[in-house]
Amino acid sequence: MSIKLGYTRSIFCCALIAILAIIIATHFLSQKAPTAERIKYAQSLAREHILQSLTAGGFFRYDLDPLFDRSSDSDYDVRQMLASRELALGARSDEAMYAAHKKNLDAIFSNWYDSDGERGYLHTPIGSSLGVNALFLRVLVESPFFEALRREADMVVENILSAQHEDGSFDAYGIESPYAYNTKRTLAYAAPEALLALLEYVEKTGNDAVFTKTKKSFDFYYQKYVSDIEQNYYSMYVPWLTMAIYQYTKMTAETQYVEGVFVLYDRLLEMQDTLFFPGRFYDRAHPEYGRQHTGADAIFTEGLGYALLLAKQGNDTKRVDRYSDALKNGLSNLLSLQYTKQSPLLSAHREQYVGAFRIRSSSFWTRIDVTAHALDAFDSALQALAK
Repeated sequence: MSIKLGYTRSIFCCALIAILAIIIATHFLSQKAPTAERIKYAQSLAREHILQSLTAGGFFRYDLDPLFDRSSDSDYDVRQMLASRELALGARSDEAMYAAHKKNLDAIFSNWYDSDGERGYLHTPIGSSLGVNALFLRVLVESPFFEALRREADMVVENILSAQHEDGSFDAYGIESPYAYNTKRTLAYAAPEALLALLEYVEKTGNDAVFTKTKKSFDFYYQKYVSDIEQNYYSMYVPWLTMAIYQYTKMTAETQYVEGVFVLYDRLLEMQDTLFFPGRFYDRAHPEYGRQHTGADAIFTEGLGYALLLAKQGNDTKRVDRYSDALKNGLSNLLSLQYTKQSPLLSAHREQYVGAFRIRSSSFWTRIDVTAHALDAFDSALQALAK
């Protein structure tokens, strides 16, 4: 009996190794030049996956296994918002996206939105964080229903600014999370997300009072994360702060913060692989930056697109060359991780998974926020490489 059991286990292990070998081989074999045509095709697949992932209840299937057609029970409000924004963006020109965006918004307002009459906020099972409210504001700003929801958007802005201290710093949570979290690391991405969201709101509305308050926090976090980079560096704030700086520069035509983007990306590119997994971002020397993950690859690549745009605007030829090469590597990496109609190993319900991205080269699982991050990376890259 034990011999038979051992044989069965051996067969299972061999099958698992074979599957992983196919996945990794597919990663390398699918590394192709990131042409504009191929990027746009990948975008179309990813948008369709976003649509396919919306449930009858109006939220997204989140953590998915395309091999066995199953999902985990895990969820995360911030990551739901990233996919929600993709629906808002698509709703401008696509009827199916429009209908899905409305359904998704209805679910968010019915299940998570709350207000005290002056401040509006999302209150989810994870609490009410600066990050989730910032990303929700980004959804509203891009929504074709923005004018109808202007009062709610204004109250979300008021809520975000209520987390601001006199020195410009933010609190991580308005309603505390029941789960343990690292305040420093949470704010490293949540604070720049808030800056970006507030600036996008100002661009949409022309609200000078909000701009003045945002500028105070902008200067605080520029000092903290750029000027004092040696004391505070953490890789995850780099792309979000880069996008905030790009947005500020675009709105004001002021260039005094642009050098900060170069400081950040010159540092971040030290952890981009150019040999074994070209385009992948991972630093074994700093495990505190997190495991290698396609979501991180995508957001780093998105920010890199905006860094390249700023380098081109400043005629910084050395960085244009370096950032262009790094961006192409980043795009090739992302494209190699996307499930396409030709991908092996997908379940019988393959139409639900085509367009999604594996969370890493050694895994077949996908996550909805990874697809959203990849879409944003493709968008910034198309802008950067076209100019």
